[in-house]
Amino acid sequence: MERENPEYGDIPAPFVHLAAFCRRVPWFSATGKGLNDEERAAAQALLDGMGFPDAAIVPVPDWQEAAEIAANPDWNTDWWEAEEQRRIALAGEAARLIGDEEILLAGLNLVSGVAGEAAYGRIEGLLDAEGTNDPALLRAAAGAAAQAAYHAALMMVCETEEDHPFYRRFRLFELGRWPLGVVGRSLSLF
Repeated sequence: MERENPEYGDIPAPFVHLAAFCRRVPWFSATGKGLNDEERAAAQALLDGMGFPDAAIVPVPDWQEAAEIAANPDWNTDWWEAEEQRRIALAGEAARLIGDEEILLAGLNLVSGVAGEAAYGRIEGLLDAEGTNDPALLRAAAGAAAQAAYHAALMMVCETEEDHPFYRRFRLFELGRWPLGVVGRSLSLF
């Protein structure tokens, strides 16, 4: 991978570009609004790609319900396992392609750090506007955005096709949504 920005040392340019893109993502801008066709299609593609084609897409109406869902300890373990297997496979392939674990981690940390910071600022503003002060929700939402960006960076390195479920999840964030995850047989989408 090419390296072009001396400010970021040995971090390959594609990571720097993805980090810059993450600053422009409209994090959480559509939360609480009705789902449109593109959002439903992206959510269904995420479910299909993760092996849960029959799961329901359940819109989450507000930050309070999002907080309750985010705090729910009953996540679908099959979903978590499928996600973890995909992450491990991508991480292994990315390490092989980059060839230097420190450079790979620096790039991944740059992207996820910028995404988390940008999302945190956006969420903080949204919660302040509602008069809500929930530090745990703020951290959970920003962490979900950072994780989605981390996965997007892995896909970028591996030149993964756009039908990969991690791409679909990142796409939902790009659309201003927060895919909270699967509980039982339902994907909660805020």
